[in-house]
Amino acid sequence: MVAEPGSDHLDWLAVPANVAQTGGLAGRKKDVNMICVTEETAIEMDVGEYIYISIHKTWADARAYCRQYYTEYSFVSSQSDHDSLLKAAGKNPLSGWIGLHRHADNSNIWMWSGGENVTYLNWDKGQPDNRDGVENAAQIWGNGKWNDCDEYSTMPFYCISVPNVEGKMSWEEALEHCRGTDRDLPSLLSEIQHLDAQEVIQLEDITDLVWIGLRFLNDRWLWMNGDSLVYEAWAQGDQDHLCPTQKRCGALSKTGLWKNWDCQDVLNFLCI
Repeated sequence: MVAEPGSDHLDWLAVPANVAQTGGLAGRKKDVNMICVTEETAIEMDVGEYIYISIHKTWADARAYCRQYYTEYSFVSSQSDHDSLLKAAGKNPLSGWIGLHRHADNSNIWMWSGGENVTYLNWDKGQPDNRDGVENAAQIWGNGKWNDCDEYSTMPFYCISVPNVEGKMSWEEALEHCRGTDRDLPSLLSEIQHLDAQEVIQLEDITDLVWIGLRFLNDRWLWMNGDSLVYEAWAQGDQDHLCPTQKRCGALSKTGLWKNWDCQDVLNFLCI
């Protein structure tokens, strides 16, 4: 069912009765338990998921594998990301390649294979030491700390899968589409998550606004998967979102600001 314009009567969302009574949201919470597959395990990160690959490859071959079957080699931008990365290994040993390597022209500089800025490091004591001058890539050790290692060694590795932007739909249709594939519209709970999502939507053929999982219900803005609204990115001085009468769905702009928008408008969207 698609709600009528201006209506909050969304029967198919299965919003429980206690929302109307308390203003809270006890709706569907996406299952983020580890997914076990043949040679891989996965766990959600901020936007997207880490994938642990148990087959052994050199650092460069592992990067090629990640780019062929997922989005990129794993990168870590925060302690939260690192915790999620370790969970992806499940019951497997933690040790494996990550997407960190020395700069080709300056061995003192470390870079992520996808070009992301290095904002977080977790080296073990005494590392990196570049023993014998050949340790140009980074691995996670069994204790969860990082070590530099010969890139021609073979071991398991971690990839990252970032959601693709989906086709154009109304907000309700987008939410229904995501949930029909066991995913959800994204909740942006921190600046890091917000910037990651913003980066994904920059292509020219993507609408200037993209639907996110934000909805105005019972006189407040809520994430539809039940996450708390602990981070906000409304335009400074914007008053339209405070008590919207028609524009009751949340969208992320390419400039990184949130906009309250007409739920019936047709926009691109992300599923996670």
